[in-house]
This record gives sequence, structure tokens and C-alpha cells, in this order.
Amino acid sequence: MVAKKTTAQVIGQAGENLAVKRLLQTGYQILDRNFKTRLGELDIVVLDQNEVVLVEVKTRTGPKFGLPEEAIDRKKLVKIQQAGQIWTCRHPWLPQPSRIDLVAILGNKIKHYKNIGDFS
Repeated sequence: MVAKKTTAQVIGQAGENLAVKRLLQTGYQILDRNFKTRLGELDIVVLDQNEVVLVEVKTRTGPKFGLPEEAIDRKKLVKIQQAGQIWTCRHPWLPQPSRIDLVAILGNKIKHYKNIGDFS
């Protein structure tokens, strides 16, 4: 039996699709999507020229639950870094990720924040 997606999951997936579209339009190459580990998930992994970037996507349909940017804290950045280390081990032929970006979607507005955290 296939589990039904929640409204939040549907909104999140739609936001990730918008983020991928925007990233492709601005010259990024998509390397991976929804890379899951026991430590966390990477929404999107991209190549920005010769730099591998981990991209977190946060989507809100309105400001009722806060801005998407407010959903990223130190704990979330650590989870992204940990998942990024696993991704790197599984893709040793690619450069190591060097930064973490955020694509924040609020309604129909998309903002791309570069380097919200270092990959270390």
C-alpha cells in the first residue's frame, strides 16, 4: 500500500520543483535530488561551475507559519553537513561540496541565498 502524502509534503515537493527550475535557469547543473540518509536529507545537490553546492529548499504558502528563512537554524545546518559528508563518500569522483545555499519560497516569490553555511 502506498502512503498518501500530507499537504506539507505536497507543498514541499512543489517548492523543490520550483527551486530546480530556477536553479537550471540560472546555470546550475542538478547532480542529485532528495538524497536521504539516516542523519537527514539533502533537497538538491548542484554544480555551480566547478563548485558542488548543497541546496536546502524551504517553502511556505503564506507568512502564517513564519518566513521560510526562519526555518533554518544551526541544528538544521549540522544535519545538512552530515548528510553532505555521506553524499561525498558516495560520489568520490566529484569535488567536495563547499557551501550550503537556501532557496526560500513564499507564495510566488523565490529567493536564492548563497552560502548560508560552509560545508566542513
